[in-house]
Amino acid sequence: LNRDFTVSGASGDFLLVNSAPLTIGGSNPSAETAGGLFLQPGRTATLVTDYLAIQPSAGYRNVSVPGGTVVVTPYTLDGSVLLTSGAKPATGLSLTTTETKGIDAQALQLGTLDGNGTPTAGAITLGRAGEAIDLRAGGLTNLVLLSTGAVTQGGALGIPGAVSGQAGSLDLSDGGNSIPSLAGFTSTIGNIALHTSTGLTVSGAVVANGGAGDVFLSSSGLVANSANTSMLLTGDITGRTVSLNSLTGATPAYYDGGVTQAGGTVTAGTLTGAGGFLNLARSNQIATLGDFATYRALTVSSSRALAVTGAVSSANGAVTLTTRGLTQTASSSISTAELDGSSTGDTVLNSRTNAVAGMGTFSQQAGDFPLVTSSPRLLFGSNTGTLTAATGSFTFVADRVGLVGEPVGATAITASSGAVAFAPFSASRRIELIGATAADPASLSVSQSLLSRITAVRLGLGAADSTGSVNIANANEAVDLTGHAGTLQLRTTGPVTEGVSPGGQDGGGTLGLAAANLTGSTGALALNAPANAIRTIGVSDGIAGGVNGLAAAGSLGVQSALSLTVANTVSAGSPSGMLSIGSAGALQSVGALSGGSVTLGARGGSLLQTAGTILVRRAEIRIPERLPATVAVLDVRRPGQRPP
Repeated sequence: LNRDFTVSGASGDFLLVNSAPLTIGGSNPSAETAGGLFLQPGRTATLVTDYLAIQPSAGYRNVSVPGGTVVVTPYTLDGSVLLTSGAKPATGLSLTTTETKGIDAQALQLGTLDGNGTPTAGAITLGRAGEAIDLRAGGLTNLVLLSTGAVTQGGALGIPGAVSGQAGSLDLSDGGNSIPSLAGFTSTIGNIALHTSTGLTVSGAVVANGGAGDVFLSSSGLVANSANTSMLLTGDITGRTVSLNSLTGATPAYYDGGVTQAGGTVTAGTLTGAGGFLNLARSNQIATLGDFATYRALTVSSSRALAVTGAVSSANGAVTLTTRGLTQTASSSISTAELDGSSTGDTVLNSRTNAVAGMGTFSQQAGDFPLVTSSPRLLFGSNTGTLTAATGSFTFVADRVGLVGEPVGATAITASSGAVAFAPFSASRRIELIGATAADPASLSVSQSLLSRITAVRLGLGAADSTGSVNIANANEAVDLTGHAGTLQLRTTGPVTEGVSPGGQDGGGTLGLAAANLTGSTGALALNAPANAIRTIGVSDGIAGGVNGLAAAGSLGVQSALSLTVANTVSAGSPSGMLSIGSAGALQSVGALSGGSVTLGARGGSLLQTAGTILVRRAEIRIPERLPATVAVLDVRRPGQRPP
């Protein structure tokens, strides 16, 4: 075209299919004779050729479609396209960045789709090796790429608007890219990778090979007019692995950019990434959470069960996970100052590499929630949090626990149909259940102030692998489970005492333990404070994971100021283990009692065995030679025998 060609109709597009090389503009162009193609705003001009040359004049657009699209696609099916900032090749379809300055359009489209929606162009290369492609100085805003093959780049790409399209694969991962928007892209064979040094807005659907490919998106800048957001998601993202990286390198790191999801759904087999923060709070479909590190809050919501398989961390914020079930592999970890979220299935966070320092608000809507943390202390009440297990139990494995702002911290731990249990991370660590006295820093201490915020059927202390000692109440103080837990369950192979200091000294007695029911499996057990208010021993509370009865590897002693009922099996171990149970009221046994010696006492009531057995492993029975005169005797003689 060495003369102007104008499509004046408001609804008119332009299509030229040319089997020969095509040149737009003259060799010595002027404003009158340059030659150009002009369409009305918003229309589409399509040029189909295997060779295109545009010879622009200064200040003159040879192809002008204001607000519209210019399509350049090869005449030969699956022919390649090159966009270059260097010398124009003598053959093949190419555009130089100088030629693109002669185009005035909203979008430059390389390649097109046939009637079946399949691209007709082959591989698209944006720059030879080391060549930067900068489209920001011309009249173009967006770049559309349609290819059956790979879209690759040899150097940095700069555009003022969005990249979009379809290809076998997309690799725009050069660190110098300036691509503000990804307006949707579909790969049909491989992966999708895009990096930009600006902020990135994902405004259209990004799908990697129908979900069988990977999506890698990274941004080291900030989205315009956003609050520290490096990546703004408003469209869907679908991939086998979806990696979102938004590290801007800000100083201090608190101001590093993050990922904000304002719309769309992330569907991923595995989610990974890093950034200042992550906020994926919509109904996403994420199966596993791999390595993901943020400086501030990390929030992931998935409408399916989520498995943590990598290192998940928030250096200075909360980790919030909302799922239909939450588990983790043994090699994975969650590191955070505060854990929040909700789950409609079992939550099992039992990796010993976890470093969770605080629990905020978590709703366990079905199933149990065990948490293991290596953090020096696990605090409850972050953000005045509430922990609720609708049908299951909470188990917290940590070396120390406490309340935020103890004893004032406002929190609630509710397992109205289950248990709340505490066990030490270090199996040999001492456990203490104390009143208002200071906690021993070398012990797992459950204070009355923490206890007062618990509502559960059972309070558990220790676990099957616990070997440390357990002490109930320090000297001259009481511990009261009334209204907080009906059963106290003790599990350790170490001894259980009352009123004994961390150094092992007897504190001189306590004001007692108030617990409706006592169960468990321990070493020697001595709860002999006269003021204890225990109503039953060994009664099953019907909760999974419980221990019916009460068993001690050594001697077992329990005293209560109330009437006391003993059920199931209550036993003192070893041949010499002594079983001693006493009550200030009535004492009733409906289970099996056993010990090297058995002492039962009802100081203020009756002693009654209504069922079960009493097994004494070794006993000495003495019969006196004569009875006192006050004892009536029956004189029994053989027939014909004289009276004595």
